[in-house]
Amino acid sequence: MWNELVDKIKAKTREGRELSYSKGAVGITALLYCPLKHELRQKHPDFRADAVEIDDGFVWEKQVKEALEEMFGKSFEEEKVLEMEIEGLKIEGHLDTFVELEDKVVGIELKAPKWIPFTRVPSEEEMEGNLLIDTERKYTKVNDLYITQARIQKFLLEKLYPEKKVEQFIFLKSMAQYKEWRKKLYIIYPVEESISEEELKEMVRKFKEDKSPRFPIECENYCEYYRQGLCSGKEFAFEDKSYDEQSDEIKNLLKHYRELQGELKTIEAELKKKLKGSILLGNRKIGWVEREVVEIDIDKLLKKIPPSKAEEYLQVKWQKKREIEKRFPSVVREKKKERVWRL
Repeated sequence: MWNELVDKIKAKTREGRELSYSKGAVGITALLYCPLKHELRQKHPDFRADAVEIDDGFVWEKQVKEALEEMFGKSFEEEKVLEMEIEGLKIEGHLDTFVELEDKVVGIELKAPKWIPFTRVPSEEEMEGNLLIDTERKYTKVNDLYITQARIQKFLLEKLYPEKKVEQFIFLKSMAQYKEWRKKLYIIYPVEESISEEELKEMVRKFKEDKSPRFPIECENYCEYYRQGLCSGKEFAFEDKSYDEQSDEIKNLLKHYRELQGELKTIEAELKKKLKGSILLGNRKIGWVEREVVEIDIDKLLKKIPPSKAEEYLQVKWQKKREIEKRFPSVVREKKKERVWRL
């Protein structure tokens, strides 16, 4: 019963949401991710990513589109097709919602992410009716990919309507979060600058020539084709830079991370003082938790384990690996370099 119910819910949320592209055309989102995704879509047209967030996004789109159609009638258009050829590549974007007025056109891209990080908490007056219009973009940290997509849409709208003012927005419905503060909000995020033609040409060039992920965790975290075994993944080309070369946004994020780290250490120190034992939080014990410690006699264990089974039971201490490499070079099976995340 329940599986059937969920399947019907999924089907209903996706009704009327099948987008089609003309032959040889590439969608805007294809430029933002690994180009292999676009190729895999052509090879597996029936494959669909499956996530509750995607279903929520479709429901959100339907709600906004129906409301805008009631408000603007024939001036409103959903899934407005934006076409242009750049460097021999036909780009065909689908703008979620579009309104054409006498003196201007308005493009609105709709998003419903799980949560949105905030840089500070807005006042209650600014969130009246659970709506935040972040005109100066001083609260919301919107996903860079959303912004780039909207900047491309704005660029294409300006080419289509050179005689009119073009306004572009990202309209989000999500959980806003800053430290311990959380609130579900409707958020209007204005996109002031369109992408430049030079930036777009560079994106197209990379799309045609560089068949690799666009960010380090794309395969594992953002590709359903990889998770389903339809793609074996590609190595990301890392760039090592000095701290001074990084953008202000990255520096601010690092600063915020360190501040939170310090705050967490202070809170943990207070908890260690206040808790005299342990408490049950949900199904997890926290605090001064008693655990069983077993000490193994390594000499006796080595006599018991057959050499062929040693790897199943023993692991070399990482602090001793350099010493072993120098003293017993013949035992080194392989030396390689790998990337790990460190903060």
